[in-house]
Amino acid sequence: HDALPILAAQIEAQVAAGGFRTDDLATVLIGANDIFELYAQYPGLTEEVLLAQARDRGRRAALAVNRLVALGAKVIVSDLPDLGLTPYARQQNTLTGDSKRSALITRLTSAYNEQLGVNVVLDGRFVGLMQAQLRFQAISLALNGFGFTNDTEAVCTEALPECTTSTLITEGSASGYLWADETHLSPGGHSQLATLAIDRARRNPF
Repeated sequence: HDALPILAAQIEAQVAAGGFRTDDLATVLIGANDIFELYAQYPGLTEEVLLAQARDRGRRAALAVNRLVALGAKVIVSDLPDLGLTPYARQQNTLTGDSKRSALITRLTSAYNEQLGVNVVLDGRFVGLMQAQLRFQAISLALNGFGFTNDTEAVCTEALPECTTSTLITEGSASGYLWADETHLSPGGHSQLATLAIDRARRNPF
């Protein structure tokens, strides 16, 4: 579903509660559900149409970030991890008999990220852009270098949010597996996002 109305509602709720101060730091990461929703419409809708819609949603996400800046907040905004690398995307290659489905999901992710990146306020005093897509692509190429042992399988045997360290697959690890389920990151994956966010917050001239 379109995540933008949810983000807009959260912003307006904060405005109603007193707004933002110049030393407030907001973090934004949205769009994964949008990409999976768009992909689910293929091949009923062509790739060209879906890419255009992904770009539009990325652009509108950037406008929401820009509104946060206009309201006085500093913002750390993340682009999307490469969703073509999720267990869900890999399974689509097999389930559909089309080995290029995961690549399509990657292209949708890239289209969204591209418009997010070029439409946010391009001023490091106000916005810090995390490049999660590049980080998770790097992880897929060098798992051990980032402390992971598996990036193709889900580690949870129970649906989120009921999954705990007691409900993992045999030999599974919350830190060693990248994905909790077919589309959601594990604690280890979220740790990677946190590292990116902290580094960007420290490096940007906020």
